[in-house]
Amino acid sequence: MKANYFKYQEMTEELFYGVPLTDAQLNTASKILWDYLLENGAQRVLKCLEIGFQVTKRESALFPEINEIIKQRMVYISGAHKGRELNITEMKNIGMFLKDGPCEHLIEKELNKNA
Repeated sequence: MKANYFKYQEMTEELFYGVPLTDAQLNTASKILWDYLLENGAQRVLKCLEIGFQVTKRESALFPEINEIIKQRMVYISGAHKGRELNITEMKNIGMFLKDGPCEHLIEKELNKNA
């Protein structure tokens, strides 16, 4: 896994620092973080944390080929919080379970147990 705690924290600080985000900005930030995690081998961590990515679209009744993305968010895919979107703090905290993160050993134990 190339995804690491320090790079992820740096990215979240850049994306979430400052003024409150609009829906469009939160969509972009969520997609950037999701792509980083997937492209750098963190799929098993996301699976262990039971986190997925949900895209909500609005389809036009008159023109079905025109789809508008309304939301792109990280969500819990099972458990007590199933379907709930992660808030900014929860998105930031994913980094703790990545390589060099303070909770990396917890994920490694869980992954080894399920292997």
